[in-house]
Formats: sequence, C-alpha cells, structure tokens
Amino acid sequence: RSHRFWLLIPELALLVLTLLLFALAALAPTDFVISARIAALVLTGIGIVPLAIWTAVNYFDDYYVVTNLRVTRRDRQLLMYEARVEAPIDMVQDVTVDTNLVGRTFGFGELVIRTAAKVGSIRFDHVPYPQAVRDTILQGRAEAQAAIRGHQREMLRSGLIQSLDLALTLPPRQPA
Repeated sequence: RSHRFWLLIPELALLVLTLLLFALAALAPTDFVISARIAALVLTGIGIVPLAIWTAVNYFDDYYVVTNLRVTRRDRQLLMYEARVEAPIDMVQDVTVDTNLVGRTFGFGELVIRTAAKVGSIRFDHVPYPQAVRDTILQGRAEAQAAIRGHQREMLRSGLIQSLDLALTLPPRQPA
C-alpha cells in the first residue's frame, strides 16, 4: 500500500474541517447557538464522516504486489473504477526510485518499474521503503532469469540425449 502518511493527510484535513465547523458554530450569536450546533452536527454526519470513510476505504483498496512471478499494481475507486496493471518479473528491465525531502524524512518514495511487457511502465506511488522494494524486485528478476536459463539448459540436455538415441535412457534430472 501507499505509505500511511497518504491516509493520514486527508483524514487530518477532514478532522480540521470538522473542528472548524464546530468552532464556527460556537462563535454563532447566542440566539442561534443551538441551531448552529445542530447544523454543524448534521453537516458532519452527512458530509464529513462519509467522506472520511470513503477516503479510508479507497486507501485500503489500492495495493502493490511483488511476488516471485510478477509485479502488480491495483487501483480501485469504490463502485466507480478498478484497474490492475501487472507484468512478469522476468520482463522487468529497470527500477528507478524517486524521493524528495519529505519522502526521505518519512520513508516513502515513488518507484517506476520499466518492463519489456506490453504494459510498459508500472508506477508505485508513495511506496514505503522504496530502496528495499527496488532491491526485492531486482533480486526476484535475477532469480526468475536464472530459473529460465536453467530450464533452457535442461531442455537442451534432454534434446541432445534424445537426438543421440542412446540405448540407455537417462532419467530426467531433478533439481536439488
């Protein structure tokens, strides 16, 4: 997921808006204090609380996944929009990290994963510990490419054995 900082900022903004609304209700003339407080309570219940819940749900619906097979980014807006971009990890060509001063202070940054797949680039915005994620992706790529090379060598070996028509067939080699 994105860094928690990106959930905290909009939620704090909504909290400040709520406090400002109740401060304005408290500063209302004495004839309208009760009406202003009720109006502030209704506006908070109808507008600000659902917006805060929607912001939290939106934050928890989006995620990034790095496995030994692929790199995936999923973006979703509740009942409106859903997109998933993924690429095989062995197709990753380059991973770049971009952080600014705030990102280095709080431990987040942006990753751009360039791939040879048809999706092109996959962008991880505001990912926590971007250097560690970059290292994980590059290590996964190296392991996937080593597995592919090993499979190709094994296919060549078995093809050569079959083409030579050896009288004694060798059992398939099992990895340790």
